[in-house]
Amino acid sequence: MTAPESDDSEDGIYLYGLVDAGALPEGPFCSDGGAPVHALRLGDLAALIREVPLAEFCGPEAEERLRDLAWVGPKACGHEAVIGRAMGVAPAFPVGFATLFRSRAGLAAYLERNHAAIRDFLDRTAGKHEYALKGFAVTDDASVFEALAMELHPDLAGVPPGTRYLLRRRMQPALEAALCARAAERAAELPHSLAPLIHACRALATRPGLEPPGRVAVASLALLVEPMAAPAVREQVERLAADGAAHGLALTLSGPWPPFSFVPRLAAPEGLEPMR
Repeated sequence: MTAPESDDSEDGIYLYGLVDAGALPEGPFCSDGGAPVHALRLGDLAALIREVPLAEFCGPEAEERLRDLAWVGPKACGHEAVIGRAMGVAPAFPVGFATLFRSRAGLAAYLERNHAAIRDFLDRTAGKHEYALKGFAVTDDASVFEALAMELHPDLAGVPPGTRYLLRRRMQPALEAALCARAAERAAELPHSLAPLIHACRALATRPGLEPPGRVAVASLALLVEPMAAPAVREQVERLAADGAAHGLALTLSGPWPPFSFVPRLAAPEGLEPMR
């Protein structure tokens, strides 16, 4: 969202995130690049905020800075560090980088409108972590392609090895498409296979072009897991990976992470929405 232009002397409220009001005393919490971050109690929530000159993030010059990774990078890292510190104390609702309000009254109205969604997230994720489960079609295993080619074209069994190799090379694009489709079908069963062990599962968009060599992304899942269940989840993923290998499916599990993928999108009150 493009922010309105502001006077250079005007200050605003920068919001990092929210925690249960009972988790933190009101007042100084930590610092971000030397600037104090405070916990502000608003009902049963505490907002982690600091005052900033609006001109730092709003207006034509700020728009240029926000496109400069050398400027944005350290500030984004500071933002994440504050959220991480809060999550070390209590479940926290993280808010996106450079979320600004003109006043505490505007922030309070925003939280009042979204209180149910924020409260539900804090209660639902308390004591739980996010794990990232990714599924890939394996496209660099010749034995998998050979088995798939023989399954789809049984007549190849009677063809001399040299000719069969040339035919298989000609079939390669179609075989890769079939392999990816088969791996995606197997990956679609993952939520059901893990359901007894996890609290929630969310399907995320895959990111083509960022896969390891010889891999095509076919699934990306965020799992909400209680710490006690984490070992069983890892064991089940290992079993599913072993079963999927024959079908060209590879799995990776990483975590634990803060449950960012389960943060709901908040609605903004008309006329009182965040400036950015």
